[in-house]
Amino acid sequence: FCNGGDLADYLQAQRTLSEDTIAIFFRQIAAALRACHERNVVHRDLKPQNILLSHPDKSNPRVQDIVLKVADFGFARFLSEGVMAGTLCGSPMYMAPEVIRSLQYDGKADLWSVGTIMYQCLTG
Repeated sequence: FCNGGDLADYLQAQRTLSEDTIAIFFRQIAAALRACHERNVVHRDLKPQNILLSHPDKSNPRVQDIVLKVADFGFARFLSEGVMAGTLCGSPMYMAPEVIRSLQYDGKADLWSVGTIMYQCLTG
């Protein structure tokens, strides 16, 4: 159960996030992504709506108490070592250039998505 909505809702309420908040949040996102990639799973649809927030039942939780969880693995794919994907899927605003151009890609495409999300958190 994730009682804090998603990162898109949180960002809409906050407008932008401080660098400290971004560091706390993206450390968690990076750890989740690392766990996926170590198991050869590429998410392929990382976006703020697919990052859920959970926190202790408080009306105004501290940022340090918020736990982020990557969700919606509907487009995720298992890639054997050295194999690359080529399917166009995901949300265009967060897609890596190689995905948009229908070129071969791997887990690095997820990193591009993380970068676009971070940029959005910084700039609103």
